[in-house]
Amino acid sequence: MSYYGVLARAKTMDKEVNKFIAENLDCVIVSVGCGLDTRFSRVDNGKIKWYNLDFPQVIEQRELFFEKTHRVINIGKSALDPTWTQDVKTEGKKLLIISEGMLMYLKENEISQLLQILTHGFDSFEAQFDLLYKGLVNKAKIHDTLKKTSAQFNWGVKDGSKVVALCPTLQQKGLINFTDELKHLLPGVKKLLVQ
Repeated sequence: MSYYGVLARAKTMDKEVNKFIAENLDCVIVSVGCGLDTRFSRVDNGKIKWYNLDFPQVIEQRELFFEKTHRVINIGKSALDPTWTQDVKTEGKKLLIISEGMLMYLKENEISQLLQILTHGFDSFEAQFDLLYKGLVNKAKIHDTLKKTSAQFNWGVKDGSKVVALCPTLQQKGLINFTDELKHLLPGVKKLLVQ
């Protein structure tokens, strides 16, 4: 199931990022915990400035695979290192912070710390976070791919209101469940399992 889940999540996030870009053609986007994500190449309109943020060793790997461009800047720091926000130059442009497939691995106090870094580091921003349902916390061992690793789901939510509770200066604008997208991607037999 995780293959289709990742596809649905990526498609949903791409759609939301594209909406933001359509409303803010010359914007700045930061991908927090970017890994080897290729979203920039899927959503680039030729004007956006993109920052990839991840651990230094991850950024080193990215640079082996992705061609350098003046509109894509890699930041090799932890998302919990508050100095990374100083590396992002918005120059008065609208800012979008995205994080996909990362927050569920942090502990609640680390989520709170990250939110404080964002609200103290930037005057204004929109954030789009991929959140895990709280019923899956501590259940990585039953996940079809994670059970082969030592990774653990540490944090989840019922809805996005928990994010606002951790950082009341934020306002929730919406919540999108990518299960609907998942239904369109699954082969017939698996569709019966999610309906």
